[in-house]
Amino acid sequence: MMANCSSRDLNFIPYDLQHNIANLDLHSNHLGIIDENAFVKYDQLYSINLENNSLTEVKNNAFLRLKKLKYLNLSRNKLKSVPSGAFKDLSSLLLLNLRGNMISVIEDGAFVKLHSLAELHLDGNYIELIAPDAFKGLNFLQVMNLQNNALKTLSEGVVKHLTHRMKEWRLHSNPWYCDCKIRWFYSYLMESKSFDLSWKFGKDEPKCNGPPIVKDQLFSQLNQSFFVCQIEMYSSGHQKETSLGENVDLFCKYFSNPFIQPVWLKNEEILSPSKDKVVIQTTGQETVTSILSIKNFQYSDIGDYKCFLENARGSKFIQYSLSIPGVDLENLPTTPENSSLQPLAISESQSSDRSLDQQTIVIIVSAVCGFIFMCIILGFIIYICVRVKRKKRLLKEERSLTFKEHLKTTILNESNIRESKSDLKLETTNVEEKSIEKEPLNDVEAEERNDINTYVSFKPEYPETEDQFYSGTNTNRTKESDSSNCESTSPLLDNFSPIKSDSYDPLFESTPHSFYNMPKASTLNSRYLNSESSYDTYLSYTPYSTLSHTGPYSLPPHGHIVGALPSKRTSVSAGYLNSIPPKKPPRLFHSRDNMSLTSQNSQTSDLGEQQFKLSLPKPGTVDSYGTAV
Repeated sequence: MMANCSSRDLNFIPYDLQHNIANLDLHSNHLGIIDENAFVKYDQLYSINLENNSLTEVKNNAFLRLKKLKYLNLSRNKLKSVPSGAFKDLSSLLLLNLRGNMISVIEDGAFVKLHSLAELHLDGNYIELIAPDAFKGLNFLQVMNLQNNALKTLSEGVVKHLTHRMKEWRLHSNPWYCDCKIRWFYSYLMESKSFDLSWKFGKDEPKCNGPPIVKDQLFSQLNQSFFVCQIEMYSSGHQKETSLGENVDLFCKYFSNPFIQPVWLKNEEILSPSKDKVVIQTTGQETVTSILSIKNFQYSDIGDYKCFLENARGSKFIQYSLSIPGVDLENLPTTPENSSLQPLAISESQSSDRSLDQQTIVIIVSAVCGFIFMCIILGFIIYICVRVKRKKRLLKEERSLTFKEHLKTTILNESNIRESKSDLKLETTNVEEKSIEKEPLNDVEAEERNDINTYVSFKPEYPETEDQFYSGTNTNRTKESDSSNCESTSPLLDNFSPIKSDSYDPLFESTPHSFYNMPKASTLNSRYLNSESSYDTYLSYTPYSTLSHTGPYSLPPHGHIVGALPSKRTSVSAGYLNSIPPKKPPRLFHSRDNMSLTSQNSQTSDLGEQQFKLSLPKPGTVDSYGTAV
């Protein structure tokens, strides 16, 4: 029986399936983690497919009691190590697929419980290290895939657990470093024909990624001599002085894999050993120590000795210089023993002179190098200073140009403003010369255009006798006069000083059908007031909104003749009926000389007295002083 639960967006192992299912397909889900005893209900499972489930962990005993399981697919997940603890009861498992995970290390005993495993797929991971006992217990392994990993080398103990049952071992697409560390592996593969192991699959064959001498070469194209390591020397040559008759030992310690016997040279000639004079001894396998012994040192033994080694990766050597102190070989007697030393003899004075010359050369070279370095530093500092000064100069010039442009713009603007002002003056003069007369507003329009709501009120102080006055209607009041913010030219209005006026004071204007004598809301000109008036009048300004026509300050009833003025002096005081302080009266005229009294012959009071009416210029005109009304 088979349960297909693939691509169901599952994040858990389904628990409601039949307990005797044999195949369980859970690929392409989102399980993430496999918990302990996750499949304990389905102990008859033969195969489990957990491919592409983003698995990051498979806990220990996750496949407990699955003793019949043969195939386990854990490929294309995110496992970073082999879940060895989960394979406890999988003694019957034949195939384990861990392809396409994130495994980097195969530890010892990773598959020790899988005694029956025949196929192991580890390709497509990041494996760079396999422990020597990683494949321990895989005695029946036949196919192993390790291609497409990061393997550079392989320990020799890896194959000791593999048997002749191995049939396929895929090792291609790894960056193998073909040195002495995998020379054994090359030998193992070359000898694999004896047990029918396949490691070449057409063009898919392991090849070397280094060192440079064998880079990109296939294993089958090389021989064992190319799988060597570079020689490393652990001793250094030096000059050595000895005396006549002494025994001298020269040491040459190095690393070589495979083993290489060193060659000793004297003055670039191969030194052949002899029992009585020269003896060469070598110990060690990889780290080798070679000893050159010279017995009974004589003048003929003075010279340069070299320990030379060479393999496929290159050559190395160390050199010793042997001499006797205080011996000038040029003055030695010519004998068969020292005749060959004449070209090599160096006196003490010559060696000292040579050392002095070398010291002098070193000092001179150091001085020249120091001078050049100082010149470079000084040039760099000068360059930085010049560059900074240049930047400052450019910045200063830029600021100067900006300031000049600003001045030019300001001068142009001022000239434009002056031209516009001159044009405006010309237009104003034309307008003043061609003034247009406007008709005065009627009472309704004057009241609507009165925005400030202030006017001049005259409140007479009445005696005990009842006198009645008529008031004229203010028909000459304009909005322009009310809304002006200029000061009045009349000292009377500026200082709020009382002004005397006669009974025929032209402040009032009567109308035959008017019921009240209302003061005219206009600017007064005290120059035209009669100084011989029988009573004084005090002027005040009261907001129109607070003016009351009733009460003790109400106007006299209808019917009183204007001419019948009381004989006593009456004062008109500035009445203020609100909490707002009084305002200055709006300026109506620039000059007080424009107000004149004209005789109204056609209008006379009932008592026969002639009335005088205040004559004001019409709005929209210009008086003789050039003031616009």
